[in-house]
Amino acid sequence: MKFLTGIATMESEGVQFMSEIIKQEYIHLHCPAVTKAEVLQTASRWAAEAEIIADAALFLKGLWDREAEFSTGVGDGIAIPHCRLESIRQPSVFFAHLENPVRWSPEEEVDLILVLAVPQSNAENTHIRLLSQLARKLVDEVFVSQLRELDQPAAIYALFNDIQL
Repeated sequence: MKFLTGIATMESEGVQFMSEIIKQEYIHLHCPAVTKAEVLQTASRWAAEAEIIADAALFLKGLWDREAEFSTGVGDGIAIPHCRLESIRQPSVFFAHLENPVRWSPEEEVDLILVLAVPQSNAENTHIRLLSQLARKLVDEVFVSQLRELDQPAAIYALFNDIQL
């Protein structure tokens, strides 16, 4: 029942496709970050610049708190750091393709990053739906290969355009 309520909430907010929460300007190719800390700091800055959050430091702390629970590396060189806070203004996803892989955990290096920012008020349902749909796409070898090979934000955005939430 709670899950169905959440779906209705997201639908009433008008969020139906990934392209509604990832914008072309949220796609960063050739990101020069060389450490996990730098990746998370950069993502926090992007969220602040996009006015998704008011306080980059608080968002960064939320990302680190989540990482402390367990690594958000999901395999195949991909990480999905995420944070749920009341101060997040709207569900958003930021994408980065790093120039070089960074050590994400002792066992894993990553070069593709999807940063999720979700308001606490609708966090459970939005968060689950985002992670679920991303997980489905990220097991698709062709999709992941395209994320690595495409060299234009518009082309990456088009890949996300059809992901239904």
